[in-house]
Amino acid sequence: MVQLPAQGPHDIERFLATLREAGVVMEDMEIRRADLEDVFLLVMKGAA
Repeated sequence: MVQLPAQGPHDIERFLATLREAGVVMEDMEIRRADLEDVFLLVMKGAA
């Protein structure tokens, strides 16, 4: 699984265009908002 941080629809479209240009074939995709656990993991990763 790969997670890409997007700030809005323009970022998502840019990611998708880059993947298409690279010839990447996606089988599944999920778009969701960050939750408290995501923020905690980012903070802890930065502290390591």
